Amino acid sequence: RAVWRTTALGVYEAYVNGAAMTEQALKPGYTNTRRRRLAYDWDVTKLMRTGAGERNVFAARVTSGWWRDQIVGWGRRQANSAFQATLRLEYADGSSEEIVTDGSWKAAYAGKVTHAAIYYGETYDNRVKEDFLTDAAAFADWRNAVPCDEFKGKVASDPSSGICRREDLAMKPAEAYVWKGATGAEGGREFGRVVRLRTFKD
Repeated sequence: RAVWRTTALGVYEAYVNGAAMTEQALKPGYTNTRRRRLAYDWDVTKLMRTGAGERNVFAARVTSGWWRDQIVGWGRRQANSAFQATLRLEYADGSSEEIVTDGSWKAAYAGKVTHAAIYYGETYDNRVKEDFLTDAAAFADWRNAVPCDEFKGKVASDPSSGICRREDLAMKPAEAYVWKGATGAEGGREFGRVVRLRTFKD
């Protein structure tokens, strides 16, 4: 049996061999991050690769969230986002071991999400490949993670059901377009209108 316990300074999404841990959004939720961070336990037994020579890839995407958001950040504005996890492995012979996040982990600015904040929204580049979610070799050029000692509070389990995405209520965009330059913005007093090069409609 394999159980992965995760938390972060900032909002995060966790993955095991490319599989997202949950459909719930905005983990680990809003708390006073000077005092408390919420942690979540994921049973990842069925996601583990157990064949000879196979490697398991544990990854997380972490953004500013309430920890260091420009408007509601509890941490210092220059604080870094951080991720913490413990993988507990229980074997058939009754023994167990725990593997924790440490300086051997790799970190980089990578992935499709190039920027994200609670009030300023998210910038998403779907052209970017995310090989690091499934292939351990993708970490070769990344830097070793730096230990974080900014958080002095307590890590506690979250008893709530969390925030879930409602795909049935999602609003699809009416159209998408490629633009370059703008008209009517002379003098710096007006925003003007962008010049559309191509328009796409559903």
